[in-house]
Amino acid sequence: MFPRRKRRVTFQTLSREWLELRQNQVKPATLANYRTLIKVHLLPEFGPFPVCKITEPQVRVYLARLAESGLSASTRRSVQLLLHMLLRYAAEQGLAKPVTFPSPPPMLHSAAGILSDAEFLQLKDNLLRRLDDTALGILLCMHIGLRIGEICALRWGDIDLSAGTVTVSRTLQRVAAPTGTQILIHSPKSAHSVRTIPLPRQLVTLMCPFAGEPGAYVLTGGPGFMEPRRLQRNFKCILAQSGLRPANFHTLRHTFATRCAAVTDPKTLSCLLGHSSVSTTMEHYVHPRPEQMRRCLEQLSA
Repeated sequence: MFPRRKRRVTFQTLSREWLELRQNQVKPATLANYRTLIKVHLLPEFGPFPVCKITEPQVRVYLARLAESGLSASTRRSVQLLLHMLLRYAAEQGLAKPVTFPSPPPMLHSAAGILSDAEFLQLKDNLLRRLDDTALGILLCMHIGLRIGEICALRWGDIDLSAGTVTVSRTLQRVAAPTGTQILIHSPKSAHSVRTIPLPRQLVTLMCPFAGEPGAYVLTGGPGFMEPRRLQRNFKCILAQSGLRPANFHTLRHTFATRCAAVTDPKTLSCLLGHSSVSTTMEHYVHPRPEQMRRCLEQLSA
């Protein structure tokens, strides 16, 4: 049996304490995500329970119900991993017995999330015809694989046109906050994401007339940034104007990775994308394309 004072510690109190401890250990966006997952998914189920009374069968029933909830595999995986961290912390503090968890849901990635060669060229032609600051930023992502938060945070001071390089050192995100949401500009998701990328000569030529003051944002040409939600909306409008199917902005990064994989080695591609491992790049970002598979088989049959 646990001491009386420990039996009074509820899951809600535990989660609040755990979040406070994590404040200086994780990025603000990660902490905001933890808060949201706890509030929306875990507190309604476990909030008033003393943590010492949360049992392994109760956890497994909850996870089984979560699997049938219609939530995405990514969300279910995040909720399960977070619950695991919280109950492990409770056990470490002597507030509960350890709980054994099943394997989390696998990460699923859609193989349809890339543009074909024809779609890529069609989008590029339309962007070149309407070339402005936003179109230039989208072209940049098409050709060097930036994340949406990275292009939103990119300033002209990060670009050296004479050397032909872009240095990625910040990302911009809208995250949940106690009073709604807020914009955060901070270092990228990992140390590997801080990187300097060479610019294709064609892009340098396109960018020279747009070059602004060091503090100006590339997507706006001025001191104000464009947030990811607005860029996502603009991108979908441009796709529609180009006669292309709807797609998420992240499609550009997957398309870049797939196109790049055909002409370079996996390690170089992993560095360009800012990944910590080659396996992440090859497993989740490079998609076999019918035209590539056909060329491969034709070469083998020659």
